[in-house]
Amino acid sequence: PHPVSYAVPGVYTVTLEVTNDQSDTAVWSNLVYRAPETVYASSSGGNVFPFDTPLKAAQDIQHAIEAAAVTATATSGVMVADGLYTRPQYCPTINVHKGIRVQSSNGPEGAILTAGSEGRAVELYHADAVVSGFTITNASGASVGGGVWIEDGTLADCWILDNQTVHGGGGIGMKGGLVDRCRIIGNRAGSSWGTHAGGGGVNMQGGTVRNSLIMGNKNTGAHTQLNAAGGISMRTAGTKVENCTVVDNIIPDDHHGGGILRRNNDAVVVNTIVWNNREQSGTPNDLENLGAGVTYANVTYTAAPELDHDPDGTGNLSDIADPGFIDRDAGNYRLLEASPCVNAGTTAGLPWITRAGALDLAGNPRLVGGHPEMGAYEFIPPRGTLILFR
Repeated sequence: PHPVSYAVPGVYTVTLEVTNDQSDTAVWSNLVYRAPETVYASSSGGNVFPFDTPLKAAQDIQHAIEAAAVTATATSGVMVADGLYTRPQYCPTINVHKGIRVQSSNGPEGAILTAGSEGRAVELYHADAVVSGFTITNASGASVGGGVWIEDGTLADCWILDNQTVHGGGGIGMKGGLVDRCRIIGNRAGSSWGTHAGGGGVNMQGGTVRNSLIMGNKNTGAHTQLNAAGGISMRTAGTKVENCTVVDNIIPDDHHGGGILRRNNDAVVVNTIVWNNREQSGTPNDLENLGAGVTYANVTYTAAPELDHDPDGTGNLSDIADPGFIDRDAGNYRLLEASPCVNAGTTAGLPWITRAGALDLAGNPRLVGGHPEMGAYEFIPPRGTLILFR
C-alpha cells in the first residue's frame, strides 16, 4: 500500500486496485473527505465548500456543521461571524448532532440566531457538542423548549431572549446536558401539556443549569395541576441548579413556583438566589415543591424566602431583607460587598468551582476567597490604592 495524505481540505476520489496470481483484478473507488480544522460561517460568506476560509464561509450555519467532521485524530470546529442568521422556513432549526464546537467569533452581542414563529432555533444531541457565544431570540418551539432543546451537550455564554412555547421551557427545554453562564431573560411558556408543562425560562427533564441568570420570564397559561413555574421547572431526579440567580419571574395567580418549582425530591438546588419572583397579582412566590414526599432536603446554600433560615446547617438564607443586589431596578444582579450572599456558598460536591479557569457569569474567577458566592456572580473587591511605607 502507498499511504496518501491530503493537505488541502476537500473531497478526493481514492481507488484501490487488487490483482491476484491468476491475473484477476478488482477495483474499488470511493470518496474521501478531508475536513478543515475550522469551518467558517458568515451571513455574507462566499458559500464555497468546504468553507475552510472566512471568504468561503457558509451562509447557512447548518451547512458548516455538516462540513465539520469528527475523526480519530481531529475534530473540526465551526466559527461563526457576526450577523443575523435565520434558516429556511421549511427547516428552521440548527441541529448540532455531532461532537463539535459551534462558536461565535465575537460573543452574543454580534451573532444572533432566530427562527421566528417557525420553530426552535437550536437543538443539541451529542455529549461533546458545544454551542457558545450566541443570542438566541424570537423562536417558537411547538413543544418543550421554545428557543433551545438540549438532549445532551453544552450551551455556554449565550443570551436566550424573548422565545416562547405553548408548553414548558419558553427559553430552554432540556433532557440532559449543561447550560453554563447564560442569560435567560424574557421568555414565555404556557401550561397546556400536563406534567410536561412549566418553566417560563427553563423546563428541566434532566441536566444542569449553572452560573446563569434566569430573569423576567413568564408562564402565561393556567393549568389544573397548577404547575406553572415562572423561572425553572425541575421535573425529574438528578436535575441540578448550581450558582444561579433566579429573579423577577412571573406565574399565574394561585400556581406554584414563581422562581423554581421542584417536582422531585432528588432535584438539587445549591448556591442559588431565588428572590423577587411573584404571581401575576404581585403575591411573592419564589421556590416551591409540588408532589408527594417532595421536601427542601436537597436545597442547600440557597437564598429564598420559603426556606428555613439555617446558615450553620443547610447553609440556606431566608431571614434577610434582600440578597443585596447592586441595582435590581436597572437589571444589575451583581452583589454588593455587604450582601449576605457573599462567601455564603459551598464547594462541597461541586468540583468544577475549584478547577483552574472556572468563571462566573461576568467572566470573573468563580472562587475568590475561601467560599463561593450564592448566585451567578462572584463579588470582586474594587481596586484600591496601595501605599507602601519605608
